[in-house]
Amino acid sequence: MQNDVAVLKLSRDADYTDYVRPACLWSDAADDNVIGKLGTVIGWDNEKERQIEDTLQEAQMQVIDTFTCISAKPKFYSKVTSTNTLCAGYKNSTYVCNSDSGGGMYFSKTTSRGEVWELRGLISVTLAIRHERCDPYNYVVFSDLAHHKQWLNSVLID
Repeated sequence: MQNDVAVLKLSRDADYTDYVRPACLWSDAADDNVIGKLGTVIGWDNEKERQIEDTLQEAQMQVIDTFTCISAKPKFYSKVTSTNTLCAGYKNSTYVCNSDSGGGMYFSKTTSRGEVWELRGLISVTLAIRHERCDPYNYVVFSDLAHHKQWLNSVLID
């Protein structure tokens, strides 16, 4: 789980629509601190209803420091966090679930060309509880793409 990142190469170009839009990879250095910032996450899961939604869900989650994350559930989070991960959430049912794995955490940035969305994290793992798929009252661990930029750049070059 320390390097939970994959790249899929499409057999054809994606069709962009109002619902399918491009996002940039994180452009800043890995040490650019996002702790305390709000990232936007999307997914299809609805744990309260125990179903996959027909409508894409969106939420904002605050990135927290690793110490706070591990302190919440040391036996779990100490095994799945590292310098290559981010931890986020509120412990108030604002969450993504395991079926959302691979989805992104995006941050809006204003540039000279206007607003852009940059992908910083990939949903990696959430805490599961007995008889449930995930615990919406605990943090979510994301792979931190800023720590994988060298590898991603080598893979994405044709």
